[in-house]
Amino acid sequence: MNGYKEKMNRYRHDKETMRKLKEYCLSTRDYTIIKQALANTFHPDDIISDYMFKHVTIKNYEWAKLECDALPCCRDTFRFYRAKFFYNLNERLKEVSPSEPS
Repeated sequence: MNGYKEKMNRYRHDKETMRKLKEYCLSTRDYTIIKQALANTFHPDDIISDYMFKHVTIKNYEWAKLECDALPCCRDTFRFYRAKFFYNLNERLKEVSPSEPS
């Protein structure tokens, strides 16, 4: 992925914010906000969004499992989309509840 680091910098969060966002994804059972963040991250027919949903909502669904499930992109591309997803999720959570998660 060309310009990976430059693209990633736009979506970076500190460790505490990332921890809170991950905890939110794993603990919530109302996936509406997560699906809205996915819709803001991916095109409607992008299959990577299915993998991202599993990755953020299932505990220990890490890179090795994604590879076994035939993830259709490289690690850097997935990391970029994951960062973009968490950025969109954080923005959506700020709209819904200004105190969550950062």
